[in-house]
Amino acid sequence: ASPQPSAPPQTNVDFSDLERLARIRKKWEGYLTRMSQAFEKAKTLDQNSSLTPKEKKEAWQRFLSAFSKDNPYSLKDDRMREYAKERINYWSRRPGPPPTTAPHLTKLQNLKKALSSKRAYIGEDEWRALEWAAEHAIDLRINSAGYIEAVFYNDTVMVYIPEGEFPMGQTDEEKKWLIKEVGKSVYENWYSNETPAHKVYLDGFWISKYEVTNEQYVRFLNDSGIDHQNGCEGKKCIDTKAEASDSHIKGNRGNYYVESGYEKHPVIEISWYGAVAYTKWLSQKTGLHFRLPTEAEWEKACRGTDGRRYPWGNSSPEGDKANFCDRNCGFSWRNKNVNDGYKYTAP
Repeated sequence: ASPQPSAPPQTNVDFSDLERLARIRKKWEGYLTRMSQAFEKAKTLDQNSSLTPKEKKEAWQRFLSAFSKDNPYSLKDDRMREYAKERINYWSRRPGPPPTTAPHLTKLQNLKKALSSKRAYIGEDEWRALEWAAEHAIDLRINSAGYIEAVFYNDTVMVYIPEGEFPMGQTDEEKKWLIKEVGKSVYENWYSNETPAHKVYLDGFWISKYEVTNEQYVRFLNDSGIDHQNGCEGKKCIDTKAEASDSHIKGNRGNYYVESGYEKHPVIEISWYGAVAYTKWLSQKTGLHFRLPTEAEWEKACRGTDGRRYPWGNSSPEGDKANFCDRNCGFSWRNKNVNDGYKYTAP
């Protein structure tokens, strides 16, 4: 005889806690979606020239008030709140249009006098640039050469290059000089595409007076919270010390730092994507539009309007005028007669 089967066990699986978690997460997803939509609206208002700084500040304050709760399942909300706080601080420093009170007007008038005293002709675009910079820059001055310099976020010093023509490219005389200096083979490989010389007209533009430094770029990497390997539109931003021995940036996502003594040296081993990402970050921080210069803008800023060979004139480079491969450099073609005190990059 076969044994009588026993009754099945009384079992019941309780999923209620997991179902509750799923419902909670779903609600937070909806919260993040609404927050992202409001964030984009606030950014649009931030760029609206019809609104005053006070009104733009109010837009970000409303955003923060509506989305003050921390999302335990995402870091994106933290980054949006941080951005909103930065914009509130930015617009707080600009409470309204340039005042018509004596201190502001006196400073602007003094700058205009300084500009007029440096150069014989000042174009209308330069006066407009000076007034614009007086409203937007952290600091403003006229440099020793008689051009407008403005200081912006992240110690960014910009110089205004006035509108007008300049000779771009290489003259026949410069071609002969280059062949004599570097040899025909090197000339053909590196310089032959610069001919012929031709006139180019450019509108006025601002350009950075100095190269972006290691410490400035590290500030961008850490503030953005990106990974240098793929954080610039999905592409590599920069090679750090781990990938390139001549780089002076170390660390990883959220914790990049500069090798001691190289903070003020120009950043190197940076990709085009990394350079563009830096300008976009600077634009977000300031509410202004930063970008990379064009080839023509770069050449005009470096050579001026008189077709000089170097920024300082036509005399050969020396250690106090340019950083190049001198006696400290390890290459066979170094110039042993010059010593600027640095092996490669210099502050």
